[in-house]
Amino acid sequence: MPRLDLTPRLDSPPPLILHPFAVALSWSPRDFKPVLRSRPSLSFLPHLPRLVLAAVFLASGAVKAADPTAFVLQVRDYALLADPGPALLAVFLPWLEILAGGALLLRPLQGGASVLLAALLLLFSGALASAWFRGLEIACGCFGSAPVTNFPLHFLLNAILFAFSLFTFRQWMLLPQRRS
Repeated sequence: MPRLDLTPRLDSPPPLILHPFAVALSWSPRDFKPVLRSRPSLSFLPHLPRLVLAAVFLASGAVKAADPTAFVLQVRDYALLADPGPALLAVFLPWLEILAGGALLLRPLQGGASVLLAALLLLFSGALASAWFRGLEIACGCFGSAPVTNFPLHFLLNAILFAFSLFTFRQWMLLPQRRS
């Protein structure tokens, strides 16, 4: 069997493989088959719920962190916590939302972040349900100061975001595990 000699020779041009346009120069026009797509690529769709969820929680956390005094008043309006509770929640919760929203953007942390955000959404829905059943006319506190909450709309939005968090967790579970 003949051996393949890959050492370059100075008296001959370099092999076509090393030339940047080697593939293009070695093809004839009849060998060229352009790739035409009949529809746009939809490869981003599985990532869309995760990105929407991350954007919502990054934005809501940033708004709350920018004005914690207004958020303390909104948490107090729910009348669910005694007096040091709303202040602690107003300091802690926005940064938890920002960290969890940012963790959704990092592949190894997506599973934990999606479970945390699903739990937060259930907690928020419970607080909204409590305020609605008690007949409170309050702002939800989702994105800073807002008019009086439309409870059915907020439950729908929380349900959609909850479904996004479950979908994100499922996508994370289906990822191949990288082991060293």
